[in-house]
Amino acid sequence: IIIDKGKKDGIKKDMGVICENGIVGKIANVSENFSSIISMLHTYSVVSARFTNNQHIANVCWETKDYRFGTVKDISLHLNPQKGDTLVTSGFSNIYPEDIMIGTIEEMIESNSKDFNTAKIRFSTNFSTLRHVYIIENLHQAEIDSLITNPNEQ
Repeated sequence: IIIDKGKKDGIKKDMGVICENGIVGKIANVSENFSSIISMLHTYSVVSARFTNNQHIANVCWETKDYRFGTVKDISLHLNPQKGDTLVTSGFSNIYPEDIMIGTIEEMIESNSKDFNTAKIRFSTNFSTLRHVYIIENLHQAEIDSLITNPNEQ
């Protein structure tokens, strides 16, 4: 996805991108006047998610090849998510704040290996009609980065 905002507008690589219905992706590259977005519909996109009904954490990615659906991974075996359960961003990344809508459970998929379950999620964002997006700036990004790059200096 290419948008008509770039460096001159304050856009930087790795900023989060959302729309009125939920997450879209993150900024991949920036020129003076434009930016490219890696959407959730990319095989390398993974978002830390939280179930709203029980606060448990899982990861959401796109493996379905259908723009409407994604995959929820790493669901603990003792959890029993139901169709319609909601997932939002966990806030554990420096890209998205917590509680941004991701989608709802469409179908549970039990694990054959008995380690973690997965589920099919219906994205809250309709990528086929996407027109307007919002860019999220983490005002604490420099401080967070300093903890990561220099963990013993704080």
